Amino acid sequence: MRFLLAMMVAWLPNFAQGQGFAIEDFKQVVIDVAAFEGGSYDITSRNWQIALECSDCDGIATVLIQREMSHDNKDSRGNTSDGILVGTKKLCSLGNVICPPSQIELGKARGWMLSFVLRQIYISTVVLSLDGDVLSIRTFSSSSVQSDHNMRLALRHIAAQIVEGK
Repeated sequence: MRFLLAMMVAWLPNFAQGQGFAIEDFKQVVIDVAAFEGGSYDITSRNWQIALECSDCDGIATVLIQREMSHDNKDSRGNTSDGILVGTKKLCSLGNVICPPSQIELGKARGWMLSFVLRQIYISTVVLSLDGDVLSIRTFSSSSVQSDHNMRLALRHIAAQIVEGK
C-alpha cells in the first residue's frame, strides 16, 4: 500500500505556490482524520500537497490533494486545464469510467469530476481551477463507497479551506 502512495506522489510534479487559492501553504490546512472512512489515516503535508493514507484499512484507502499548476495555467508538460480535461475524457473509451466528467463548483473555483475503476481500485478525481491555479483531489480505494465518501469529505473539509479559506 505504501508503494502505491509513493508511486502516486512521485508521479505528481511539484509546482510553484499559487495565488488563486485562499491558502497557499497546505501545511496550514486543518484536517480531521477521524471523519475519513475505514480506519486510521496518516497525514503527509507539504506546502503544495496533502496525502492521507489509511494505515489499518482493509485494502487501499488514500486521498491526495495537490496544487497542479502555477500562475501560467500550464503543468510541467505544458498542458492547460482544458487540455487535461480533453486527455481525461479519453479515459471514457476504456470502460469502467463514469463519463462524461461532471461539472463541479466549490466557491469561486470551477472544475470537473471523474470516477473510474482500474485494476479493482476505485478512483475519483476532481480538478478545480481558480485564477490560473488548479487543485486536484484524488481518492483511491478498494471500495467505491469509501472512495466516494472520502472524496466528499476531502471537498467539504480540505479543498474548501484551500479554495475559500473556510
